[in-house]
Amino acid sequence: MDRFRGIALALGCMVLTAGASVALAHPTANARRTVAQCRAGGLTPRQVAYCTACVARARPHHYHPLQRSGNRCDLNGTGR
Repeated sequence: MDRFRGIALALGCMVLTAGASVALAHPTANARRTVAQCRAGGLTPRQVAYCTACVARARPHHYHPLQRSGNRCDLNGTGR
């Protein structure tokens, strides 16, 4: 019986760890990563222009419209 509990506990921990890693790696709903996403709507014309310039950089960036000004364009892989 103790062996069964140990296996069940180990499997439960593995499932929780896998679920948490997927949840943390999933992109946010408001981050824009392509020019098409910048133009999709919900942004002012000025924000669309800034978003397009952000995602079109040589190194991959993404745009967060809900962040404060000056902090909206992030390098991909920064965890934000």
